[in-house]
Amino acid sequence: MKSVGVSKSVELINYELHTDGYSVLYPNDHFFSEYVSIKKRYSKELKVDLSKPYKVSIFREKDFKSPKNQDLLAYNNFCLKLIKILSYDLVQFSAIYTTYDNEESKHIAQKPHFDRIPTLKFMLYLNDLKFENGAFCLSPGSHHWTKEKFQIKRKNFHDKNFFNDTRNIPNPIIDRLTPIEGKLGTIIIFNTDCIHHQGIVKSGEACIVRSHYSRKDFNKNFKIKNYIKKFF
Repeated sequence: MKSVGVSKSVELINYELHTDGYSVLYPNDHFFSEYVSIKKRYSKELKVDLSKPYKVSIFREKDFKSPKNQDLLAYNNFCLKLIKILSYDLVQFSAIYTTYDNEESKHIAQKPHFDRIPTLKFMLYLNDLKFENGAFCLSPGSHHWTKEKFQIKRKNFHDKNFFNDTRNIPNPIIDRLTPIEGKLGTIIIFNTDCIHHQGIVKSGEACIVRSHYSRKDFNKNFKIKNYIKKFF
């Protein structure tokens, strides 16, 4: 199935997204080879400043015009093509984030939560990640709990109480958080209604590229009823 960018069954990816809230494409499951280029550039940029324990860079659509960002454009195109095949074509590109974590990193994404804006994310590992060096963690199937509890009641993105709600997670869901380990080139597609958190680095480092896709109107308000029924 090289024409659609993956060798893994599209039917299986859709089933996993619906049932578990995520699907993993290991390097042998996809044909996105440009991750090697992203890794080389990323490693070079990291060496410029390793004084910060957590670093994040954000790339918008306008940034793809730069010749140096053509590998990120290729990643976005890969994701968009797969999204269309998966019938998620009503979502649109929001941003690409490149992140770096080490043992000293401390930030809010490390605490279990669901995103205030429902988003489909494609997370690309730029180094081999295990639990010890910060593999992404997710509670399978927890998006069903989020949908049931919050689909009608979601508040404004900037509402402090809503922010607290996104991190007030029942213990049974927390207990099922699972590190998703994978080699360089592993891609995790996941629904951010799943309870998740960025892995805690106990040794080594974690280098990840995240591409975000959501509805434009989500950034203005949370009229989500029809959207959640179709996609989440």
